[in-house]
Amino acid sequence: GGLGVGGGSVVLTDAAVAGNTAASAAGVGVQGGSLTAAGGTISDNTATGTGAAGGGGGLGVGGGVVVLTGTTIAGNDAETAAGVGVRDGDVT
Repeated sequence: GGLGVGGGSVVLTDAAVAGNTAASAAGVGVQGGSLTAAGGTISDNTATGTGAAGGGGGLGVGGGVVVLTGTTIAGNDAETAAGVGVRDGDVT
């Protein structure tokens, strides 16, 4: 994928995460820690996995905390949850 967060804190400001391919969480994957995104886009990413393993074309959250403010999530593709897939964690 484009960005993986497994711990710590990541802050994106007016960033573009686009055109990535992965089995799941193709654009951004968060498994722990925190991600704060202000503005920018998560777009045109493709998760190629099947079933529950193929979710989160744009953003896949398996744990941690995600805060999105004015961030556009569009044009992503996945078998399930093409835009945002959340298994665990908090997304606001």
